Amino acid sequence: MRILMGILAALLLAACQQPAGNAGAPAGASPEVSGLGSEQFGAGKDGQMHYFRAEGDAVGKELAVALLDACYGEIGGLDKAAFQACLRDRMTQAFDDSGKGRAACDHYGALDAYADCVVIGNMVLQIRHQLQDDSPVGADFWNSKDTMIHAMIKSVVIGATTNCRSAQSELEVMACADEWFAGRLDIPDEYRRRCDANKSDDDREACLGEAVTVQYMRTHMGRISGKAI
Repeated sequence: MRILMGILAALLLAACQQPAGNAGAPAGASPEVSGLGSEQFGAGKDGQMHYFRAEGDAVGKELAVALLDACYGEIGGLDKAAFQACLRDRMTQAFDDSGKGRAACDHYGALDAYADCVVIGNMVLQIRHQLQDDSPVGADFWNSKDTMIHAMIKSVVIGATTNCRSAQSELEVMACADEWFAGRLDIPDEYRRRCDANKSDDDREACLGEAVTVQYMRTHMGRISGKAI
């Protein structure tokens, strides 16, 4: 389903706009993407959100600033190894709700690859939980985009099928599934109205995916500094 790829692609864009390979460099340095990055999850040909572009840009900047502020203040110097360790700790503190990301992703040496693994993996688990599916995921979940996508597809399909049994046509099924999905994930009315304005089913589902991503990032980033964003 397009909505699943929309979530993963949008999340990748937001999560990776942080100081990564050049973590010891000035704040203006451009991050690089690796590990569970754009080649695996796909971020769109132009590398931008389409329906929540302003929100996505803001989230990326806020995430980078929060990490830099927290770790430059904590380290108090330019010790690159200590700075990298601080960034990993803060990303884990903010996003590892499952408590499994640190151990499962720690083998990634690069910060951006580690962050992709922790953030994307935990977001998928949270979405599944909100869709009332806490069944076990595959053993390679934390290292495989296919396993992550399969886990999400299973949750969405089972939930939509269960909750949309009365739908009489394909269009009704899609409309019901979108409404159920948006409701379970508490997508704000403002975001839902923006997505409703997109006539194409594919466009609307991609829009909902971006909405979920923006909402997820905003509800977690405050943990980096201990302040709500």
